[in-house]
Parts: sequence; C-alpha cells; structure tokens
Amino acid sequence: MQKKLGFPISKSLDQFKSLYGSISATPKPLSSRPSADSVSSGSFANLKLTAAEKDKETLEYKLSASSEALDSLNKQMDGLSLKIDSAQEAIRSRDNELEKLKFGTEEREKFHRDEQCRVANVIQEKVILYMIFLFCTSLMQSIKGGGHPHPSNIGDLFSEGSLNPYAEDPYAFD
Repeated sequence: MQKKLGFPISKSLDQFKSLYGSISATPKPLSSRPSADSVSSGSFANLKLTAAEKDKETLEYKLSASSEALDSLNKQMDGLSLKIDSAQEAIRSRDNELEKLKFGTEEREKFHRDEQCRVANVIQEKVILYMIFLFCTSLMQSIKGGGHPHPSNIGDLFSEGSLNPYAEDPYAFD
C-alpha cells in the first residue's frame, strides 16, 4: 500500500478499492453533495493552482523588474562609455595642443638662443671694428706727429692714458 503524508487526494487506487470493496453488499446512495475528501481535494487543487499562478506572476514581476534594471544599467553604461570616449578625445586633443606648444616653445627658445648668439657676434664685431678704428686713429696721430707707435699688443692702445699724446712716452714698450 502506498500512502502519501497529509494529502487525502493522494490515496492510491488500492486504498480506494479496499474502502468501497468491503461494503459491496450494500450500495451507497450517491449524494448530490460532494464528500469532504473531494471538496478538500478540489480546494487543495485550487490552492495549488492559485499558488502556481502567484508564483508565475511573482516570477514575471521579478523578471520584468530585473529586465528594467538591466536596461537602465545598459543605458547608464552607454552614457558612461560616451563620457569616457569624450574624455579620451579631450585628453588626446589637449596632448596634441601641449605637444604643439612644447614644439613652439622649443622653437622660440632655439630662436632666442640663435638671436642672442647673433647679437653677441654683432657686438663683438662692433667692438673689434671700434678697436681697429681706435688703432687706426692712434696710428694716424702718430704719423702726423712723426713717430711710429709700437704697442706690444693692441689692447694696450685701449688702456687708460695709452693714447694720450701728452703722456711722457705714450708709445714706449712695457
């Protein structure tokens, strides 16, 4: 014999036969009212069906809520991806600008150094020309005066008082 716990609907066919087979001599009249077992079986089946429908509704609700949450997260991820792409593009743009500025700064610094060298060369050339001019002026004065200057070095011509015609011996060797 099979017996399932707590459910009158689940009696086996053998139990059903044994219950009605032992009273086979006196037939029972069929009542229009269902028996307690059949009512309880129907109620249980209805409860089971209602519970299954509720479970299905709950599952559908949770699935729908999960789907909406996933859609929302996907939209947020898409938005974040766009923001990241935009930020990366801005960074690349800034890097390019900085590279151009760095190149421009290096070019300006190089130009400035070259310009300083040119100015220093021009100043040096002017100083040399001025020294030559002074030397020539001194030479002309000495020729007019009848003597020949013999400075030991051209720098001596520019020392204080060396070209002074009134000095004791402006052309003497040191």
